[in-house]
Amino acid sequence: MSRFYRFYHYLAKVLFWIFTRRIIVRGVEHIPRHGPAILISNHLSYSDPATIIGYIDRQVYFMTKSEMFNGGFMDWVITRAEAFPVRRGGVDREAIRHALSVLERGDLLGIYPEGTRSIDHHVHSARAGVVLIARQSAAPIIPVAITGMEHVFRREFPWVGRPVVTLTVGAPFRLSEVMSEPITSANRAEAAERLMGRIAALLPPDYGGHAHPLLSQV
Repeated sequence: MSRFYRFYHYLAKVLFWIFTRRIIVRGVEHIPRHGPAILISNHLSYSDPATIIGYIDRQVYFMTKSEMFNGGFMDWVITRAEAFPVRRGGVDREAIRHALSVLERGDLLGIYPEGTRSIDHHVHSARAGVVLIARQSAAPIIPVAITGMEHVFRREFPWVGRPVVTLTVGAPFRLSEVMSEPITSANRAEAAERLMGRIAALLPPDYGGHAHPLLSQV
């Protein structure tokens, strides 16, 4: 871990102690001690990365929407966590190249495949970029499921919810395990959905965990 990331690692634990009733962490033994992997997670809150930063003992390099790099305080914070920007609305080739370089040097890459927060807290369709990265890198993919983070900071009073938060890490798998045929532009969307199915398999029913259309195929 870099110096700043290690500081965030311990700070996140303190903030969870303050702002939640407790955090339940499962499956972190699936995170390799060395070597590359792609962490894919559902997305409930701007604060979601804090769960991974605080409770996974390796530095994760997050793809983060480019709008966050606006010169403000959060820009300063995420830049020092060594997050990097991705432009939404299309395939950002520069961001994909950066992501591949993270994996090539043996580090962990963090992606929210949906590309935005889920308003209804269920998993939704993934963007194509995650499939391109998984195909070109051949790195193992690790599904991560988060619950409760949408209640930590709220828009209405009381603004701090102090919920129970869960972080569940699933077993690693390869893209070839969910798609037996070669990935093409014609089946890329299906491959992305199957990746989301792996996340859905870790979620409870009230987060759509048992309702994902491709859950039976994972």
